[in-house]
Amino acid sequence: MKRLGFSILTLAVLLSTQACKEDPCETKDCGPFGNCVAVDDEASCNCEDGFELDDDGLCSIYSITHFQGDFTTTEICTDHLRNDTTYQKSYDLTISLASFTEINLESLGGFFCHTGPLTAKATVTGNDFQLQAGTYCEDIVNQTQYDISGNGQISQEGISFSYQLSFSQFGTVTTDETCAVTLTTK
Repeated sequence: MKRLGFSILTLAVLLSTQACKEDPCETKDCGPFGNCVAVDDEASCNCEDGFELDDDGLCSIYSITHFQGDFTTTEICTDHLRNDTTYQKSYDLTISLASFTEINLESLGGFFCHTGPLTAKATVTGNDFQLQAGTYCEDIVNQTQYDISGNGQISQEGISFSYQLSFSQFGTVTTDETCAVTLTTK
C-alpha cells in the first residue's frame, strides 16, 4: 500500500510539473507574418512563405525587397527558329517593386521597345513569381510586338527564372526563344 501511495504521489508531482510548464510561444511575438513553434522548450519563429525575420526577430520583411535593384544576368537561351540552337548572353536587368505583389523586370532579354527597354511585369506569390503573360511593346506603326510568358523563384541565394519570348514584325515571328536566367548583383 505504501508503494502504491508513493507511485500516486510521484505521478501527481510529475503531472503538476508538466501542467505548470509554460508554453514558450505564449510570450513570443513573431510579427504579422510569422508563427511561433516550440522546439525543446525554446520558442522560434517560422515566417510565412515570402517573408523573413527582421533585426528584432519579427517576420516583417517581405523577401522581394532584398532583390530589387540592378543585376547582371547570365542567360542560356534556345533559339527555336534556328534549329533549337543554344547560346549564352549577358545583359543588365533592373528589378523594381510595382507593389508588394508585383515586380517590374526592365530590359528583359536585353530587348528594347520603341519607347525604351522591354519591361515585363510579374506577379509574386510567396517566393515564386509568374511573368504576366501577354503582349508587350505593341507598336502599331511598325507592327511589332513581344509575347512573353515565364516564371521564377526568389530565394536567399538569389533569383532564377525562365521565360518564353517571341518577337514579331508585320505578322512574322523573327525571334522565338526560351531562356533560363540567373541573376547576380551588380
